[in-house]
Amino acid sequence: MSDTTTLKQTEQTGPPPTHLPDPPKITGYQSSGGELGSPSTITLTVEFYTPGIAEPYETDVLFSIINGTAEFRRVEAQLGLSKSLIAVEAASKEVSKHPAVTAVEGVDAIVESQRQWIGRCKQFNETGWVEMPEKPDSTIASCVEAYENKDGEQYIIWTTSEDDDNHPDILVEHHHGDDDETVDTTPCDTLNEAREKVARETTGVTEE
Repeated sequence: MSDTTTLKQTEQTGPPPTHLPDPPKITGYQSSGGELGSPSTITLTVEFYTPGIAEPYETDVLFSIINGTAEFRRVEAQLGLSKSLIAVEAASKEVSKHPAVTAVEGVDAIVESQRQWIGRCKQFNETGWVEMPEKPDSTIASCVEAYENKDGEQYIIWTTSEDDDNHPDILVEHHHGDDDETVDTTPCDTLNEAREKVARETTGVTEE
């Protein structure tokens, strides 16, 4: 006897999720301050779609102009990092075309943050674990790597100075989770050994 699954078809009015949406559009452009042709601020309105969403997003992106350099200031709408990046990249390309602008700055930081965010999302989707963006701190050891899952379980690799006889040089610390205060520690001879142990625990890969 076989199971039969019925899929309910829903009407989709926006760009299909399997296709890239149309490129962002600049729908508004406003400059202010400074002398004619040399504004002190430029605000661009960006409209864009995301896959599977019928309605477009729209937000203003503000740049200040200082000595020919357009410095990214802010995205007006609270869109989240991934959507904000779409707007910032589109706006930075457009503002660079202004005759008073010779360079654009301040965008690299948000781009790098987005890359890290995407990497953490991919890692979490694949393993259920994510590298902690802020490493734990200690007065007696340095954190090499730290990972956690949605339940608060953590694996942390610590190293201590070689002249500290009271603690192992390399240690894997396992915090059991938000509702369990148990902490296990495992000394390791090398960083590779510590990383392999953490990888086994966080990916489910076991030694043969």
